[in-house]
Amino acid sequence: MSDPTSPTASPDPTGAERAGYPPIGSYAFLSDCHTAALVGPDGAVEWLCSPRFDGPSVFARILDRGVGGAWELTVEGADPPVRRYVGDSLVLESRWHGPGGEAVVRDLLAVHPDSPGSTEPPAGKEEERTGAEPPASAHPPGFSAAGVLVREVRCVSGRVRLTSRVEARPDHGRHAARWTPEGDVLRCALGRDGESGTDALWLTGTTPHLS
Repeated sequence: MSDPTSPTASPDPTGAERAGYPPIGSYAFLSDCHTAALVGPDGAVEWLCSPRFDGPSVFARILDRGVGGAWELTVEGADPPVRRYVGDSLVLESRWHGPGGEAVVRDLLAVHPDSPGSTEPPAGKEEERTGAEPPASAHPPGFSAAGVLVREVRCVSGRVRLTSRVEARPDHGRHAARWTPEGDVLRCALGRDGESGTDALWLTGTTPHLS
């Protein structure tokens, strides 16, 4: 696992770095044991497959800076964030120091407590049913993957102007996202044509998003 606090600058940048691709070791890793996300040194989520590791990507800018897609967070006037993992966890904390204040973002792929009375499937049954999902022991007992990428933003001092830009590119960048409002959330179908299919990406938060 990469260390997001380690220096990443190189006195002799590679061709990939000169083209705008950060070193792979500069990415932070998030996971819920069913899928994973990679967060670049600038705080952008540049890789995420849904709903599992072997699913089609939603963000893939790590592979294509032009059409891969990412979820960007930027603080006006701030340098790249200082990052660390919170305790012995895969919760990533990024701290931006802006000209008028300081913002802290915590990123994680969430898990949730199992409902009372739920039981794990018999040994081998889960693998037989899904083929690629990890065994139940991948999670702490009593928890399951929620299928939710959380980005918690807090202004901890002064005032900051923060911009959140979600540029999803479903199905490995084959088409642009088409967002439709449904109540207080935005929905993006993940079908191969970008319109059909039951799988979807949902975007919600305490601050309204513009589609």
